[in-house]
Amino acid sequence: MFNNSYRLTGILNGTVAILFFFPFVTIKCNNSDFKRLSGIELATGWEMGADSHNSSTDSTGTSFHEDKSPVISLKEFKTIDRNYFALAAFILAMSGLLLSLLLKNESQMMEGIIGLAGMMCLLLMRIQLDNSIGEKTSQEQDLANVRISFEYLTAYWLSIVCFLIEAGINMYSFMERRKLDS
Repeated sequence: MFNNSYRLTGILNGTVAILFFFPFVTIKCNNSDFKRLSGIELATGWEMGADSHNSSTDSTGTSFHEDKSPVISLKEFKTIDRNYFALAAFILAMSGLLLSLLLKNESQMMEGIIGLAGMMCLLLMRIQLDNSIGEKTSQEQDLANVRISFEYLTAYWLSIVCFLIEAGINMYSFMERRKLDS
């Protein structure tokens, strides 16, 4: 049925690779947006610099909005380290795109595994990000009244869906091909 599943697989992997350039998560501080990070920024790391908006810093290293409400402790949240699960998901999407272009009819099983692995990497990225915020806020006693959280945006969820569709289509195509060969 899915004789040309490599075309759809290539489109799905290309879509995931493009979605990595859109915002994946929003960092929120006390339910107000602090910073939006794309999938590429998560995969390569992010450092607070000149692009931080509407904030100033006092001598203790705490950042403030223009209305002088505390935003975040710069000592702990100055950078977001490279997330290796996001990097792996991006590499899987790129390798899946390349594989679908090079091996048109013989790559269904490998493409299915890439789809499942990409989806798992994105889910593990979410777990790791959520746990890292919990660890950082529990280490700082003065941040007890500051709530930091992540909101996962549409590009993140679409990437998971694309990986899941890729896995399903390719696994089904592989199984149908095995039935016909028997």
